[in-house]
Amino acid sequence: MKTLENAFLFRLYREFKLLFGIAVVFLFGTLWFALKSHEEFPFLLFGMYSLKEETQEEYLAYSIVVDGEEIVYRNMNDAQHELIATSLSNTVAVNNPLSNTGFTNWLKRYTSGNKPMEIYKLTCLYTQEGQPLVRKRELIYPHDEL
Repeated sequence: MKTLENAFLFRLYREFKLLFGIAVVFLFGTLWFALKSHEEFPFLLFGMYSLKEETQEEYLAYSIVVDGEEIVYRNMNDAQHELIATSLSNTVAVNNPLSNTGFTNWLKRYTSGNKPMEIYKLTCLYTQEGQPLVRKRELIYPHDEL
């Protein structure tokens, strides 16, 4: 019982009851919001995941074709999908990946095992029914340049 009396919350209660009340409200609020999967609790992660994404008319996506077959991201686990899609989109946004041979060599080894690979930039939109529609398919990396 002696160690419990020396715990932070007990000492806070004895010495500063107002701060103890604020700490307890904060702890219970954090626990309640975490259990309800609300990440917009004002003290935690405000705006990081809870802000709404504004709708766009068009979206960009990238398609990788290996030996004539398109890689289906849905068949990959989340970590693989995020690693490929995020690295590719960030590299294309920053510079021309063809000038970055380290990136292109890694992408080719990771996705295709050094087989012929093509990368397409897709301009997509959603129909009124919510179905994705590819408006424009542009070849940005032919396999002979990788």
